[in-house]
Amino acid sequence: MAIKHVYAPFTPTQVKNLNDFQRSGYFHPFTCPDCSASLTAMEMGWRCLGCGEYTQDWAHKMMADGSALAAYRKLQSYGWDPAAAPAAPESADE
Repeated sequence: MAIKHVYAPFTPTQVKNLNDFQRSGYFHPFTCPDCSASLTAMEMGWRCLGCGEYTQDWAHKMMADGSALAAYRKLQSYGWDPAAAPAAPESADE
């Protein structure tokens, strides 16, 4: 079974990749359920610097290993523009 999550403590490389992901603007960042601030990755896990109370000890592996951000940037290098992508068709049930 493929590993889908990583857990704190995070390595320095994972911390960098997670914070790059958070600041990229390409994806919705992890946010605090209490104050809606973006979470900041630290070695001991995620922390909300807005309220200082919320913590989280996991992340998606693709965020931590840098592969999600790398894949997005590769698509952009081929001229892919997510804003120009057609909308998904509506379901017949709706």
